[in-house]
Amino acid sequence: MQFTVMTGENWLAENALKSGDRNATRMQSKEEHEKLSNPEKQPEYAIIAKMPPGPARDSAMEKLKTKCRLLEADEVKYWIDDKKPRHPIAQSSSWVGDISFNPKTNMITIALGDKGDSVTVYGNEKDAADLVNANSIGREVRKYLR
Repeated sequence: MQFTVMTGENWLAENALKSGDRNATRMQSKEEHEKLSNPEKQPEYAIIAKMPPGPARDSAMEKLKTKCRLLEADEVKYWIDDKKPRHPIAQSSSWVGDISFNPKTNMITIALGDKGDSVTVYGNEKDAADLVNANSIGREVRKYLR
């Protein structure tokens, strides 16, 4: 997951440009993902499953699968395979650049300064979201550097 952080002069300090749905920085739990994407977790599944085999049942099941895809796509929180937030969010910092979180390895990579430096630390999805949402991203990053 790549969170874009705008960097620049002092006017960007303290996350001056913070906007967007903050839930876009959060990852779905396995339970949330399953509830959205699995047709068997939908209330109408039991009715469709009891229908006699045939075109009507097949059509109803396809509609249910489409509903699940739309529910998942409309969710604000990201899932493991997403590369960027599902809804736009704006962050800014005078020192910290983009923040990447790999949910498969629980590694957070933080770009620092304007010389291409970065630091990689261990953290979970909550740590990454809290970092991106911090009042001062730079102040939070300093905690990782101690």
